[in-house]
Amino acid sequence: SDVCSSDLIIVEENSRKGGLASSILESLVGADINLSKFTSLATNDDLIHSLGSQSFLRKVHGIDSTAIENAFFNRR
Repeated sequence: SDVCSSDLIIVEENSRKGGLASSILESLVGADINLSKFTSLATNDDLIHSLGSQSFLRKVHGIDSTAIENAFFNRR
């Protein structure tokens, strides 16, 4: 049985590739943890071509409070 099966949502204002979520997943590999409940919200790995406030950029990249709320409630 899984040692841990609770939801894990990681939000980072960095590129997904090589980011916080990658580090966490690397540390969990081999552990008896159900990774199917893992969600990562991060900026795309592309160059950012839009300018604006932090709130605007969070919304553009899908890491604003609405996206976090949707990620949480869509897991239920």
